[in-house]
Amino acid sequence: MLSRNETLMGAGDVIVNARLTVVPGKPSPSGKVHKLSYFDHLMQKHYCKAVFYFDTSSVEDRASIIPSLKESIFSGLSVYPVFAGRLHKNQDGQWEVKFNDSGVRVYEASCTLSMQEFFDSPHYGPIESELSRLEINDDSTITPVLVVQFTEFKCGNIAIGLCWHHGIGDPLCATLFMKAWGETHRGAQVLHPPFFHPPTFQPRPQSNLDVQSRAYYSSIFNKGGEDNGSCEEYQSLTLCFSHETVEQLISEVENGSCKFGPPTPSDVLSAMLWSAVSKAQGKSKGDEAKASLCMESRKIHFPPLPYGYVGNAIHFSRMSFPMEAIEGNDLSQVARVVNESVGMVDSEEVKSVADLMRDMENEGRVVIRDPPLFYSDGLTIAIFDHFFCYDVLFHFGKPVRVSYAVLPVKGDGHIIIVPAAEGQSSRNVMVTLRKDVMHRFLEDSELARFLPSMGGKDVL
Repeated sequence: MLSRNETLMGAGDVIVNARLTVVPGKPSPSGKVHKLSYFDHLMQKHYCKAVFYFDTSSVEDRASIIPSLKESIFSGLSVYPVFAGRLHKNQDGQWEVKFNDSGVRVYEASCTLSMQEFFDSPHYGPIESELSRLEINDDSTITPVLVVQFTEFKCGNIAIGLCWHHGIGDPLCATLFMKAWGETHRGAQVLHPPFFHPPTFQPRPQSNLDVQSRAYYSSIFNKGGEDNGSCEEYQSLTLCFSHETVEQLISEVENGSCKFGPPTPSDVLSAMLWSAVSKAQGKSKGDEAKASLCMESRKIHFPPLPYGYVGNAIHFSRMSFPMEAIEGNDLSQVARVVNESVGMVDSEEVKSVADLMRDMENEGRVVIRDPPLFYSDGLTIAIFDHFFCYDVLFHFGKPVRVSYAVLPVKGDGHIIIVPAAEGQSSRNVMVTLRKDVMHRFLEDSELARFLPSMGGKDVL
């Protein structure tokens, strides 16, 4: 492990070798547009990133991998042409994507580290941010909505990084684009083809006022669309929890403490990490710990949406616990808070958000054209641990790790829980916190007990 006195690794370890634009292999119908939904407009100030890491050591001709990916992305874009279009505003001032086949931006890069050296590095966060590249221009009509980057590590393994406009789709949408790309790459059937414009995402004639989501989203909208301009310094790392570790954590949660079934891996991991962050923030007895819960909601809807839905199907809600609840490091009460917060989100809660947006627009508010930043109301805990990220399969194999991030980082930071390649209860968790909070977070005794390798770890 490197010490703080050694040379800082980061952007200089990832070298861009080429930049090009790739268009779909099949032309899109002339004049076709995709209008963004109410929920898509809420995400218009955000970008998402995802990085898929592949061990290619078993491939005989490793030099052919990236050229084959550049060739097959043509067919992947033919399935998802929305990613090759460009955003523009229609006459109503709302965003839509023109299917004009302007293409995705593609970068080729190399990393001076092996993939394992990168995983073990305290500079993981700064380097990973260079594995998926953000492109923003003043003119949205020339800005790609998706940027792809192929990075070859010193050892020959590769990473495929995606960066896309969050208004186009949520992380599951981009994951299914990757899955479809892998299927076309192998000449296989696309199992989750894209699906557009579900009618259930439109406001209803009569708003439901008796839902928790209405009060929460109203409080967010009342903050307004302006960014306060603060420039906090954040740090990121990925924590890897094995099946055995998560099962041990579940066994320590009080039996029967959760209302919506037995505690899940995401319940207990959220509880442990949220508690550790709250202590690192200096909260103590008498204080209340608050967080925003972010969930993917395709199957929460009634009728359920197909996984291939192109757009944003994510829902935010607020949860809290008194710091007295974690005295003695008992996570049972916090796990129950997470379990109930997840279980109480139903189709009515999700649909009510579109109703609220319509009602506020009718009152003269501009929540659609100028929404506030999301992922910024205190600490955001995103539970994405049902994603199909390890169903992504190219001829050289499946990913060995996948990470996700949302930009910009505001508020108290993010905790994003995703599956791990090991399967079962194993999970990877991306943690992004303010620099001073991250340092104290890594000294948490409960975190060290379940991840002893983190003891004394530096993050730069």
